Amino acid sequence: MGPYTRRVELAAFDPMGTLAGDYGSAVLHLAWAIDRKRRSRLLLAGAVELLPTEMPPPEPQGERCDKLSHNFFLYAREVVAPPERALAWFEDAAAGRAVRPKADGTLPGSTDPDAEFFVTPALAPEPPAPALVVATGPLPFCPDWHGRPRVRHLIAEADPSRMFTSAERTQAATWLAQELQLDLNEFPEFWGSLHLLAPNPVFRSLRVRPEGEPKNRSGVVVTFVPRTGRSVEGLTLILEEERPTGLGVLISVTLDGTIARIPMPTNPGSVRERVIDPKRGVLHDSPFGIFDVGFALTMRMSSQRRRVAPTRPAEAGYEVELFSSQKVAAPAQVGPPESAGRTLATSTAERQQRARGTENQRWFRDRAKDAVQVLRETIGKASNVLLCDPYFGGDDLHRIVLAISDPAVPVRILTSERFLRQPHGPPTTEGAHLLARLAEAQAATPVNPVTIHVMEGEHPAIHDRFLYVGERLWMLGSSLNHFGGRGTLMVSVPDPDPVLEDLERVWDASPELNAWAARRAQGAAP
Repeated sequence: MGPYTRRVELAAFDPMGTLAGDYGSAVLHLAWAIDRKRRSRLLLAGAVELLPTEMPPPEPQGERCDKLSHNFFLYAREVVAPPERALAWFEDAAAGRAVRPKADGTLPGSTDPDAEFFVTPALAPEPPAPALVVATGPLPFCPDWHGRPRVRHLIAEADPSRMFTSAERTQAATWLAQELQLDLNEFPEFWGSLHLLAPNPVFRSLRVRPEGEPKNRSGVVVTFVPRTGRSVEGLTLILEEERPTGLGVLISVTLDGTIARIPMPTNPGSVRERVIDPKRGVLHDSPFGIFDVGFALTMRMSSQRRRVAPTRPAEAGYEVELFSSQKVAAPAQVGPPESAGRTLATSTAERQQRARGTENQRWFRDRAKDAVQVLRETIGKASNVLLCDPYFGGDDLHRIVLAISDPAVPVRILTSERFLRQPHGPPTTEGAHLLARLAEAQAATPVNPVTIHVMEGEHPAIHDRFLYVGERLWMLGSSLNHFGGRGTLMVSVPDPDPVLEDLERVWDASPELNAWAARRAQGAAP
């Protein structure tokens, strides 16, 4: 080894090595479906929740059942078990051997001759055993008292809910949310998954507050509430201070009691704390928080009532209550003015907002040429294109097709019957003009495969304009024929999936352009 090389010997790492002394019991939360066709029990979701020794075990609950359909029945139950047995069950499940509890609530071992097993998808661990992570966001199965528990996930590589119809899946998710506080609409990635929840076994909570007068704060005070029979002595507290332009102070303290007073060189700003146990690993992690805050209360007081007239003759009118608002504020306890910090923080926030705006929205007014250029750049490298524009016509075709660099990329366009029936110039209609321009484009080589569907009816199913390219869905403030001429906003849809699902439904329900034109030709020219 070179003169500056040093070997570091690490002790065996096992955050669950103190399991027997940390936890007195465990609860298995399980949900499964019976598939009558395949005569199998498919595990839909589950968790092993370890309970600290100071907490008594809960009363076990029996199976609850719900008929999902003629073919599927849902079941849920909780099973109380010793922590060692529950952890062994979790490890067996990770290996594809998830044991089903017996009717009396007992939990046989995976090698018992009478053991029955759930059908599970392949499960991938995060993090790999034996590691645990401290959760930084909300999790299913976690009550409020958990705070930020240590967790390990087994994530299903295939979604078991795909065997359900859309209606069955919605009903199953609703029932599981009621029975197990498991919101699979909010966490769809947890269908078929299992979770190991290991709440902090050493202390219940900690509180961080500033020390000293508001105008002359000297540091922070961290107060711990240990669990019964536990001590925080020997734990490592790491305190980080974030200033407007970066990391200010990083302090590591070995605790010798439940109260730690930590001096700071300046009036503390945004502070984050972490607690590490040399045996158990990370026990606590928090986001940055700001001390110098006040509060504001808005009071809404009724002043009068107003009669609202009906919008249609058959409807009844109604009354609404008008409110006046008054804001009552308590002054924040702030330190001395730090104009430099405020200036830097404000500038950083504004810069981040501009960056998000540039990435997710574009505004054009009297800039039709620039707007078309941006559209072409957006479409140019797409691997697939879907345009929904109720006013799409033949003169807009080149804006889309000529902008795509790869002639193999398929293009789908959703226009409307209401627009195509309008005159383009006597005696031609917009429909006939679009057919002619499409034929011209298809005669040229190479050309992208273009499919056009027509939303039927006097009022198209989709009113707004949407452009889906690659993985992003853009909402266009105007149709392509006037894009950018007047004030026009092009904005990225933040949650595109529900919109795309509905666009696909409308696409499937709308006839192809030539079929629509042929049907129209029986009574009138398109």
